[in-house]
Amino acid sequence: IAEILIYDKAVSDNNRYSINHYLAKKWGLLSTVDSDDDNFSDLIEGQKGTSLTDPQSNPCFTNRRSISWSSSISVKFHNDFNTDLKMYWLNYSGGLHSMGNITPGQKVSYNTYITHPWAFVDSQTSKCVAYYDPVNSDNGKTINLTNYSGN
Repeated sequence: IAEILIYDKAVSDNNRYSINHYLAKKWGLLSTVDSDDDNFSDLIEGQKGTSLTDPQSNPCFTNRRSISWSSSISVKFHNDFNTDLKMYWLNYSGGLHSMGNITPGQKVSYNTYITHPWAFVDSQTSKCVAYYDPVNSDNGKTINLTNYSGN
């Protein structure tokens, strides 16, 4: 054991998130620790500019929206999670547009656009578990959703 923390009272969720992040940063674990339990590592949240200690601020929805429809690609999403996922396209105002569900192991093909972000939400917990920002080089590829965050 490298470190033990002792508190004389119950630790609130917000304090726990801050403690988690402090320890993750101290021990070089940002790529594997999710300090605020929003399903995204501190490294991903830091890269996307979302809060590492606020579960309501995550890369799925914060500052994401569609921009244009000038460059299309075709992708196939593969659900590697062991739960059904709700699929959402984020429209031009950042609102969620349902694109249906994808069951565990299922692959579904979609035509989309380079600036059209997607979010994938666990049907049971309603937590966003993955997001996707299309890029030209993904045209014709399968996007495996387990722990997938980004492009």
